Amino acid sequence: MLISKCEKDCLHCAKGVTVLRPLNIDGDRVCIYIGCAAEKRFEIELPKKDWLALSTVTGNDIKAEAWLAARIVETVNLSDGTIERYLRINLREKIENNAE
Repeated sequence: MLISKCEKDCLHCAKGVTVLRPLNIDGDRVCIYIGCAAEKRFEIELPKKDWLALSTVTGNDIKAEAWLAARIVETVNLSDGTIERYLRINLREKIENNAE
């Protein structure tokens, strides 16, 4: 997983609304753009297999995006490296605990 500051315009970011889009699937990687109330914008890149697993355990792509956004909101005031580790740990736990 890779997380970095996003240079793209995220709609409603200034209003404090977490916005997701566009979801970009390129080969074996998925890239998601997330904006948040702290005027930080993130680009999250993860393996397609992890994205598909998260979409399956949450129910669909929109719920998977919302799950990722919620994890970002929980850690928005921390460093990028800390946020990335937090997402990685929580993603693994979510996928492994819900796999049958």
